[in-house]
Amino acid sequence: MSLLPSAKARLAGRLLMACGVLYATLVLEALLGWPIPVDVSYLSEMSAQTMTHGRLFRFLDATAGTCALLAAAVLWRHVLPALPLHSNLQPPQPSAQLSLRQRAFFTRASTLLLGVFGVATILDALFPLDCAVFEPKCLALERSGAVSLEHKVHVFTSSVATGATLVLCCLVIAWWWRTRLRDFPTLALAVFSLVAVVSNLWFLVAYVGFGEVAGVAQRANILAVCVVLLLAGWRLLRYEAAKQPCPYRAR
Repeated sequence: MSLLPSAKARLAGRLLMACGVLYATLVLEALLGWPIPVDVSYLSEMSAQTMTHGRLFRFLDATAGTCALLAAAVLWRHVLPALPLHSNLQPPQPSAQLSLRQRAFFTRASTLLLGVFGVATILDALFPLDCAVFEPKCLALERSGAVSLEHKVHVFTSSVATGATLVLCCLVIAWWWRTRLRDFPTLALAVFSLVAVVSNLWFLVAYVGFGEVAGVAQRANILAVCVVLLLAGWRLLRYEAAKQPCPYRAR
């Protein structure tokens, strides 16, 4: 029965928790008194080049993305090799409900998605919006294509980051459905992953179906993703501290 490398597991867990805290920039938005209309704007508009505190928001996003990317690298390089993904290693109960192929899929796919999210979030910060799109003048520029390459890259990388977290949360829900674990961090992971998926779908339906920006839904999605990252990191630390075999399904 293989145990996680203690130092590497703790590092990955702390990086995940740090990412969850740093990515919650809506808390800073609230502390600043909601400078832009929440119901018709993206949170990333706070990091636009024309915004007063744009640099601070971009710094937090870049740092959060770096933490996510480093956590994914540590998990892939040092933690995944110690997990029971091969037939000669017996998985801890009740994980036997998952086949070897399923275990390998969940662990590797979730780690890769975490890395994609990290890279996309870093690029979000490096390529900010030219202006806050909720402003009619900025929206007109965007629709006419009269925005910079940085602005267009930001729109793309934001979509990639959102897509990565959507699929990651779907994986968490599918993994929980297969294992039915009932400890607190696992149940909370499943619940907040569901919240993230529902709020993301709410945002997509509003945007694609009605051409509207559901800012509240987007912020709810980001908050739920932050909680998922915090819980995933805490779960890694919790199992390592208890000196239990860390379930490979804990992303």
